[in-house]
Amino acid sequence: MTSDPERSQTVEKFAFETDAGVGNRARIGLLVLQTDQTLETDLATLMAIDGVALYHSRLANDAVVTPETLVRMAREVPRAAELIAPSLGIAAIGYACTSGATIIC
Repeated sequence: MTSDPERSQTVEKFAFETDAGVGNRARIGLLVLQTDQTLETDLATLMAIDGVALYHSRLANDAVVTPETLVRMAREVPRAAELIAPSLGIAAIGYACTSGATIIC
């Protein structure tokens, strides 16, 4: 196999500096119901703080809230929380469901 001088590649190194990364002050997880349509946008607006990152995970829920549907939802909470990568070093995880948080937690 012969090398083609026109196809040779040049590797060039560029000087660079890295910053502290996303969420260098705080990384916050949020469990959001699958039916919620506004929470991520609302919290992104409220949490527009330099160095603070917000990560979301959805969890299944029923449209009608009953003790039985809340029990099913409670089973989903750990799984949804696990979907937020542990390597992110999340400082806290919030659960965004008023009735669920009242009954389940």
